Amino acid sequence: MNPRVRNIKFVISFILFILYFQSNAQKITSIKNNTTERYQVKWVSQFPKATNKKDSSKKNWLFTFLFGRKNIPKITKPLAIIALDSTSFIILDQGTGTIFNINDNKLRVPKILKKKKKNFLL
Repeated sequence: MNPRVRNIKFVISFILFILYFQSNAQKITSIKNNTTERYQVKWVSQFPKATNKKDSSKKNWLFTFLFGRKNIPKITKPLAIIALDSTSFIILDQGTGTIFNINDNKLRVPKILKKKKKNFLL
């Protein structure tokens, strides 16, 4: 068979194939969903809870002197929130560069995402 004729047959069959699948594509434009659940984002509360700033120089200065202050890291720029279940969350914070692991409203020690040493050689 002549290569030119074979190429013409291939092109014609390819065009007919494309036209057939274009005309027989999905005919239904709306998708019917049988479930009535609606997912929404709802503000529950702030974590960690906002506390009123107290004048610690006057109150409990001895306790602060002996045991130190609690440095609870704060979520500044959350990048992603992964809900494992209704009481467990993993929050990726871009502002502080940490991963927060929250289980039953208890915050675990966050893990640092930033590298200590920058390696520019690949």
